[in-house]
Amino acid sequence: MGADAETYDELVAVLERIDSEIADEDLDRVGDELEELADVVDTLRSEERPLVARLQASQVEGDLEPDDYEFIATFQERITTAYLHRSGLLLGGDLLRFDPEQGEPEELRGAIDEMIENEKRIRDTTPEAASISEAVTLPPRIAILRFSVEPDPVPLGGELSVAVDVQNVGDEPMTDVTATVSSERLDRAESVTFDELDPNEREQISFTFEAAEAGTLDFVASVESEAAGRAKDSAEVTSESKGGLVREVDETVAGLRERTTETVDHDGTARSITSKLDAAATSLDRALEAIDAGRDTQANNSITTAMNQLGALLNTIRDDRSGRDSIPGQFRTVLERYAEGAIESLADARDARSVT
Repeated sequence: MGADAETYDELVAVLERIDSEIADEDLDRVGDELEELADVVDTLRSEERPLVARLQASQVEGDLEPDDYEFIATFQERITTAYLHRSGLLLGGDLLRFDPEQGEPEELRGAIDEMIENEKRIRDTTPEAASISEAVTLPPRIAILRFSVEPDPVPLGGELSVAVDVQNVGDEPMTDVTATVSSERLDRAESVTFDELDPNEREQISFTFEAAEAGTLDFVASVESEAAGRAKDSAEVTSESKGGLVREVDETVAGLRERTTETVDHDGTARSITSKLDAAATSLDRALEAIDAGRDTQANNSITTAMNQLGALLNTIRDDRSGRDSIPGQFRTVLERYAEGAIESLADARDARSVT
């Protein structure tokens, strides 16, 4: 019960590599390590949650020693802290990798040091936590191991994949288990019922929802059984309309133009970059006018033109890397990543519906 020590050691090793790469300003490698970190974090969460659920139930159902109650409280606090630190590093590290000027490298390195110490404490105390939880015979107990709604963000009108992993963490079978996923904003709920879940048995439930409204979409997963009680989890995603996506890219293009004039000293290179950004901005303005007028075909044509113009910008950036080398290296990486992200967003915008 609980995650293996080797998994925590793997997480610590990834954190130490990220710390070293931030110190060396090797941000391309940081991106690779963040992907590995996300995989390890996902594994840990699914392995930790059954133990946490058993510990919570043991506090209610078991006749524990006073020291055990104190131990459980401390262990759960460390797990909660780990969840916050892990998600914070994934967000902060991605921002740093994407745009170093917006990141906080020294703060991230300090947070990594704290994370490493906390993860080691969890690793070292997991065997005792498992021993306490297994000493108590529990009735049926439901736990939600994972609840995901993807992608986030999603284009308005796009498809959302919703998945819920559940487990009976008790020591007796549970019957008539109903899992429900609902969204108040979308005014929709989907359910599935299992006749029985044996001790430690896991099941995954999946549904497909349409992002039929723009803005924040709320989702709630609820799993219940008369004998085992109820478990809940929640998630949010952002649904972006055609106009919303185009406006975001338009703002990004304006910001890149300003930073180019401040950062690139070579006049010819600066003019080449800004001219392509200006052309993309003009196409985006035309797309927004067409969206406001309800002319989706014309809007999509202008969006495609902007994508091509940003593609030409990418070619200029990559040619500079292999030739003139007149764009400062860090800013060249920022330009390239923002341009790639803008093209991806515009591809979503073509598929997204307009707000009616």
